[in-house]
Amino acid sequence: MTNTTWTITQTGSTFSGTMRFAGYMGGAITVSGVMNGHSGTFTMTMPSGTMMSGWCSATATGTFDTDDMMTQFDATYNGMNSCSGAFDHGQVFMHR
Repeated sequence: MTNTTWTITQTGSTFSGTMRFAGYMGGAITVSGVMNGHSGTFTMTMPSGTMMSGWCSATATGTFDTDDMMTQFDATYNGMNSCSGAFDHGQVFMHR
């Protein structure tokens, strides 16, 4: 895929923020979730204009795990896209 920029704020066990695709001038995708130790759940809301396909919108929910140093984030997700319908088995791997 491409690089992304995440801006996340954590308060206690909850977090929220935004994610943007590098070089893409569309809006931000919103992210929120709950973290418990090194794992948690999240929801991503992608309004129209935030993805490369422009007019489509989507919502995804998933689970994630981090390593002990919290430098690696591995997640799986599924959701619904307004243009193409349901999707599942999505994966995110972020390593710093």
